[in-house]
Amino acid sequence: MRARWLVAVLSMVCLQVLVSGERKMVWIGEITEDGKRILWRKEERQKVSLLIVDAARNKVIAKVAEETKRPRGGPGAVPDRYCDFPQVAPDGSKVVYVNQLRSSLPKQYEVVVVDVEKKQKKKVFTSKHYLSKPFFGPESATVAFTTNGAVCVYDCKKEKVTSKDISSSLKKDDMLMCA
Repeated sequence: MRARWLVAVLSMVCLQVLVSGERKMVWIGEITEDGKRILWRKEERQKVSLLIVDAARNKVIAKVAEETKRPRGGPGAVPDRYCDFPQVAPDGSKVVYVNQLRSSLPKQYEVVVVDVEKKQKKKVFTSKHYLSKPFFGPESATVAFTTNGAVCVYDCKKEKVTSKDISSSLKKDDMLMCA
């Protein structure tokens, strides 16, 4: 639990860390519950990667995902975002993130779950509406997120998304947030 609290503090701060012999400015995406590993979102010119770094040895120990950036549209085009809002499951077995394909028409948002051991990624949900940051349940068996007035839950074992529209119960100025 202490590691989750630390993430809330550290995720607001850009840290300078030494990774594989190179000094990097890094936004901390997520720290595993045991505090031994950091999920690092590394953005390069043509691709975005999610890497797991051993915090004690400052070494990359696994590449969880890699997304190739699509060419940006014409002038004024909104850039896409890849591997956004990454989170590690409490047991460390999975990672979830969102791809925001905002330059395509219509816009698309995808929730992607990656099995860390098998290095398999699966797009579990696609929407033309904005998706909130996904969160794992305490047992790492479910992922919850919101989109367009609905709360969605992905069951990792059944590989099924269920959703409940709650927009009718919201008042005009209410905000729907996951925390």
